[in-house]
Amino acid sequence: MAEKELLRFQKIFKGNFYVELQYHGMEDEAYVMPILAELAYRNGVSVVATNDVHIIRPEDAEGRSYLKSLRFEKFEPVTDSDRELYLKSDTELSQKLCEIIPENIVKSAIANIIFRVCLKHSIIRFFWTKWDSVSMLQNYCGKRLIAD
Repeated sequence: MAEKELLRFQKIFKGNFYVELQYHGMEDEAYVMPILAELAYRNGVSVVATNDVHIIRPEDAEGRSYLKSLRFEKFEPVTDSDRELYLKSDTELSQKLCEIIPENIVKSAIANIIFRVCLKHSIIRFFWTKWDSVSMLQNYCGKRLIAD
């Protein structure tokens, strides 16, 4: 069923279709991502490495946890997965994905880096491969700060 859907999307988007791979230490991701990677590889679909970013550094997870508890009026202890939601370098992203996905697929995914920058609950996507992820984000943010 999943392969059928993958082929359907590949046909609809005529080569402008990617399978997104990410891993934050979550059990569900550890199960699903290798399957998605294999399906993409077997069917010639490009893969892209991404990372949900909610904090800048792993040690910021505690503060995020407290903010969430104020918003949802329920405290949840910080998990290892929470600490993985930081802005990773390309190397860190690659190392994390290699824990669950074959290295050759990860290298291809890193070459097709996509960014998701959340600004006021809207997602802006950037497709670049010229710089490493941190440089790209700094470059974009710098231009936006100067323009605003």
